[in-house]
Amino acid sequence: MAKMTIQTAATVEPVSGEELKSHCRITEADADTTRDLAALGMAARQRVETITRRAICLQTWDQYFDCFADPLVLRLPPTSSVTSVTYLDPDGDTQTCAATVYELGEDNGVGIVRRKYNQNWPTDVRLHPDAVIVRLVAGYATAAAVPYQLKHAIKLLVGSWNENREHILSGTIVTTIPDTVNALLTPYKVRTFYA
Repeated sequence: MAKMTIQTAATVEPVSGEELKSHCRITEADADTTRDLAALGMAARQRVETITRRAICLQTWDQYFDCFADPLVLRLPPTSSVTSVTYLDPDGDTQTCAATVYELGEDNGVGIVRRKYNQNWPTDVRLHPDAVIVRLVAGYATAAAVPYQLKHAIKLLVGSWNENREHILSGTIVTTIPDTVNALLTPYKVRTFYA
């Protein structure tokens, strides 16, 4: 599976602090509680991203490939844009692939980088792991564009974590994620990658 490194983390959250306070039924203007909710909101968003294998808020990533392929399958939907495609030449120098060679596409909800009509990938690529790097922007463009099911899952996680600071014991089973959250996230889980 292709290596990925984050270049720019999300700078906004899909659920506001006021929405979290309302969901958790916190009415007092307690700065500590608000700060805790913001941290829980970020943690919940990251947990939803991990479970669904998708980006919720805009963030920039580098995804590495061993060589050029048709297509280069991007692992973090939804893909908003591709900033650049670079590669190592046989001397180990970084080269930039012309934007006229490739385009962003989609295959079954997953972003792909493919050659444009009548174009070819560079052939002077070093035969080495991680020789091709696609810099991509993934996530929903605005908080309003994030599907409500994902936002509600974040609220439920924050509510659960706010009420239960430790694992919830149910008989002999430790419950860490409410079943409702899994039900909300199931339609958004990315299940298959081609490379």
